[in-house]
Amino acid sequence: MNITKKIILNTNNDKPNSRVIIKQGCIDTITLIVTINDKGGVLELPTGTTAKVRMLKSDKKQVLNDCEVVGNNVHVDITQQMQAVAGEGQCEVILFNSGKTFTTVTFPITIEANVHDDSQIESTPEYNTLINSLIRIEDAIPQAEEAYMVAQEAESTLETLLETEEA
Repeated sequence: MNITKKIILNTNNDKPNSRVIIKQGCIDTITLIVTINDKGGVLELPTGTTAKVRMLKSDKKQVLNDCEVVGNNVHVDITQQMQAVAGEGQCEVILFNSGKTFTTVTFPITIEANVHDDSQIESTPEYNTLINSLIRIEDAIPQAEEAYMVAQEAESTLETLLETEEA
């Protein structure tokens, strides 16, 4: 499963035309497709252009990741570390070609917090639900074994009746 979100960045430092919101816990599923506009048209990215994304997370920790250049777009994979902290992070794309460097306008990515803390999963009611389900399964085993024996007896009786009719 891969979800793509498109964003347009302008070389004249206008803010992006859409807000990027990522929900925590979307691991290896979201790719930003970044198009860079220059004077109203798409910026042509020459062959051999490479890209990186730089992010300052809301906790002031930094991320620097490689990106993929596809045609005139930059594909930014949202990594687990990029969404580790809820809040608003600041990103920019850096392009490299023939010894030249271009950095885009800064754009925000809002990381929306989960509704619960995943580190607390062991102590949630769902754990008890799992135990209760296992107990119900254990209680059902003798009933299933008894039903199997009744079915075997019924099959044996049916075979006897069929043999009697044939004779």
